[in-house]
Amino acid sequence: MEKRIVFPDYSNSLVNLSSSILKAFGVETKEPSLRIVDNILKKDYKNIVLLLLDGMGVSIMEKTLDKRGAFWSNLLLKYTSVFPATTVAATTSVLSSLPPISHAWLGWDNYYPEVGENVTVFLNKVQGTTRDAASYFVASKYAPYKSIITKINEGGGKAFGSSPFIPPYPGTFDSVLDRIEMICKEKGRKFIYAYWTGPDGLLHESGT
Repeated sequence: MEKRIVFPDYSNSLVNLSSSILKAFGVETKEPSLRIVDNILKKDYKNIVLLLLDGMGVSIMEKTLDKRGAFWSNLLLKYTSVFPATTVAATTSVLSSLPPISHAWLGWDNYYPEVGENVTVFLNKVQGTTRDAASYFVASKYAPYKSIITKINEGGGKAFGSSPFIPPYPGTFDSVLDRIEMICKEKGRKFIYAYWTGPDGLLHESGT
């Protein structure tokens, strides 16, 4: 099989997708938006839902999914991830609309000289232990960013999250989807950021 090297394109990436969402709600962005997405969101939909399935890139789709299925049949645009293309870096780029070099959430475990420890970023634990890295959330203190949810709400829009890492912390994929459905029924135009850990978890266990 021929190997391909794919570099991030910061004019056509996850970061630019988030910029399009911010632009749709009248929020200023630092990065360029995606023209195709901008044109879709001009239709002023009541509900804009971004569902991020961890690890569900085009290369995985090419290997595993029927070209007649829902994902391929509805594909409008291919764009790149970021570098490094880790869960922490990529999902934080989506949530912050910033590339990793700007938000500094780079990998599952990062070294923070302020606490003298390698910290499991999302869990706030000392790497390889169940011990809290600090009494505060280390990554948020030393590499703070404002999420697109917060930016939209501060800009006068309405935005919500549905993720195992965002209150009320839905713990299954079905409960993530149930929360999306519940929020969509509320009045007014709104944005919903949703995240699920698959297929990344399965890929770690069983390969691609």
